[in-house]
Amino acid sequence: MDSATRGIEFTKIILILLNNLKEANKCLCIIRFGPMSEIFHALPVACAIKRDSPDKRIVWVTDQAGSLLIGGHGNIDHIIIWKKNEWIRDFPYPHRTITVVYEMVSTIFELKREGIDIMLDLEGSSTSRFIARSSGCQTRIAFECKGYQKYRFKSGYTHLIPMPRNSLHDYERNLLILKEIGINGHRTLPLIEIPEEDQKRAEAFFEKEIPNQDKAVLGIYPGADYENRCWPLERFAEVADSLTQRLGINCLLLWLPGELNLIKSIEKNMITLPIRAYSASGKSMLALLKNCSLLLSADSALIQMANIVNTPVLSLFGPTSPERRGPIGPHDRIIQRLLPCVPCERLFCCENLCMKAIEVKDIIKDAEEMLLEG
Repeated sequence: MDSATRGIEFTKIILILLNNLKEANKCLCIIRFGPMSEIFHALPVACAIKRDSPDKRIVWVTDQAGSLLIGGHGNIDHIIIWKKNEWIRDFPYPHRTITVVYEMVSTIFELKREGIDIMLDLEGSSTSRFIARSSGCQTRIAFECKGYQKYRFKSGYTHLIPMPRNSLHDYERNLLILKEIGINGHRTLPLIEIPEEDQKRAEAFFEKEIPNQDKAVLGIYPGADYENRCWPLERFAEVADSLTQRLGINCLLLWLPGELNLIKSIEKNMITLPIRAYSASGKSMLALLKNCSLLLSADSALIQMANIVNTPVLSLFGPTSPERRGPIGPHDRIIQRLLPCVPCERLFCCENLCMKAIEVKDIIKDAEEMLLEG
C-alpha cells in the first residue's frame, strides 16, 4: 500500500471519529479565502452578525494570505488557517503525504471543537464544500452554483441561495446570505484598525521620503489579482511623468510582496524620479494608503483598502464589472472601455484588449481633476 492510499484510509478513519465528536460551544463560521479583495467583500458579513448578536462567536476559515489581513479584527473571534496551496503542492510527494493528511485532519478537529451551529460558505468551491461537510455543522448555507456543478454542489449544504444578479456589488451579494439566518445586513465598509506600529512607520516614511510635503501624493499600484486585469506598465510611467511635471505632485509606487519587478519596470520607463514605497501588505498597506491623496489602480484589493481609509480612488476596469467589484467612495471614479466582450469576467485572456483600450490621456485628465479637487 503506497503512502497516498494509506493517507486516504487514514482520513476515512479520522472522519468517522469526527462524526462522533460532540459539539460544545455554539458559534457561527464563515469560509472565505483570498485574494485580499474577496476578503474585504466578505468582512461586512462578520460586522453585521456582531451588530445583531454581539455575543455570537465568529470563526473564520481562510488561507495564510487572508489571515494576515483579518488577524486581530474585532469582529472575528478565531481564525482557522486552511493551508490549501501548501497542501496541494506537497500532497503528491510520498514523504509529505502523511504530514499533509495529518495537518488537514488536525485542522478539521480544530473546526469541530468550535461547536459550529451555522456555516456560511462565501467561497463556493469544492474545498469549502468539503470543509462545510466535515465540520459537523447542521446548518450549512451557500450560494447556488450554476452549470454542471449545480447538482453536485447541493450535496454539501442544507440551504442554497439563488445567485443574485451580476449588477449587485459583491459587498451586497455576500450580505444577502444573512437573510437565511434572520439578519438584515447593510452595505457598510469594514472597520480595520491599523496597528500603531504600522501607522508610525508610514508617517516616518512620508516625512523622510516625500520631498514636497505641501504637494499631493499620488499612489500608483500597477498590480492586480489576475494578469488580465493589469494596465500596461509603460502607461503607468507615462501618467506619473505627466502629472509630476504638470502639477509638481509626488508619485508613490506601491507594491505587495513579490511585485518588485513591476515597480522596477515602471521606474525604468520614467523620466522623473518616483518614490518607491516599502513592501507592504494587509494593515501596513492601509497605513500607506491613508497618507495618499489619490490612488490609481486597476481592479485590485487596494481599491477596497483605499475606501476603508477614505482615500479617493481612480480605478481602471477591463474584464470585470465595476458594479460588482468597483470602489464605493463618494469621490471615486471608474474608467472602463465597453468593448463587445466587456465584462467577460474571465481570469485569463491572451489579448487583453479591454485594458489596452484605456488611454493615457483619459487617466491624466481624471487624475488631474481629482487631485485639484482634493
